Amino acid sequence: MEITIHRGSNEIGGTCIQLSTSNTTLLLDAGLPLSESSVPLDLSSVNPDAVLIIHPHQDHYGLIDEMDPAIPIYLSEVAKNLIEAPRLFIGHDLSSVRLGTCKSIKI
Repeated sequence: MEITIHRGSNEIGGTCIQLSTSNTTLLLDAGLPLSESSVPLDLSSVNPDAVLIIHPHQDHYGLIDEMDPAIPIYLSEVAKNLIEAPRLFIGHDLSSVRLGTCKSIKI
């Protein structure tokens, strides 16, 4: 397995970590950076098979609108509701984003 930290190791926020094997690429978070001086991240170059949003803060999910709509994005049901609720008030729904929910498991 190869781990690539695209963003989030040298700054607070904007988390984006890629986990890759020979046949699958998973992106942990697609976060919007908190700092205006942060280097932009071209998510089209990552091209993951799926994205897993760890929790519903902008610095973990803020770039999902820039993802290819064909890429599924997974998060908990509660996180999905927390992300969708304020977007309804600003007229920006998530209909173009493929959101799927998953349940947490104890290991």
